Amino acid sequence: MRLAEFQRGFQDAILGPVLTATDGDLGIRRGPEACRHHGHACSHYRIAIHRDHFWTRMHDFVAYRYPLVSRVLGDAELTALVRAYIAARPPAAFTVRGIVEALPAFLAERAPWASSPILADLAAFDFRRSGVRLIAEEPTVTAAALVALPAGVLARTRLRLKRRTLLTTTRYRFEVSRIRDLPRDAALDDEPTHWLVYIARRACISQPVSPRVYAALQRLAGPVAVGELLVDLRGLGFSAAGCEIILDRLVDHDLVVALPARSES
Repeated sequence: MRLAEFQRGFQDAILGPVLTATDGDLGIRRGPEACRHHGHACSHYRIAIHRDHFWTRMHDFVAYRYPLVSRVLGDAELTALVRAYIAARPPAAFTVRGIVEALPAFLAERAPWASSPILADLAAFDFRRSGVRLIAEEPTVTAAALVALPAGVLARTRLRLKRRTLLTTTRYRFEVSRIRDLPRDAALDDEPTHWLVYIARRACISQPVSPRVYAALQRLAGPVAVGELLVDLRGLGFSAAGCEIILDRLVDHDLVVALPARSES
């Protein structure tokens, strides 16, 4: 048997809805468990191990990067989704991300899931949200450290959100804490929902925020001097007290990294 023939046969045996190929069909004849009798249960022994391992891994990959979708669908429907997705898009990547990142697009176009557009929107959010856990933590600034800085230095000190945060938007409204009650027939919202996602005490916090707060947080997506930030926040309509409240809350929740002030030229 040529290598190409073996590879095609092996893939067909793994991806097929029912395992029909035997070890002998694939040229797997070595080992004490090999059986030459086509109808014997042992005739599928080795290929069945590979097949079960493959589908277990694919199921785990999807459940790992789409925990909210997994809760909505339940194990039986998730298994059906994984099998349909992988059969339509056999893995060509070597990473979990590369294998499962196209699932939202698949949900949007494949029946029966395409009849509930909220599932694709949730999956896109879920994938980005689960990615936050994969980012390394970094030291954040404390309120005491900022207060200790001279006023001139503080104004030039640059702040940004830590990398282990996510700013994202969904087109449908849902409650993460009640995701099992997701209404599959939900209509598209008139306004998008803006989210701040971060890790706190090993828990993933998904917080809806107002458009104005979201715009303020976007300003902190990259390093910005405190003085410039306060001007921008006032431009968004925040009072001086409102600016202080936003910064205090972000610092208190360990969401802000401070970078050294740039020297005055």
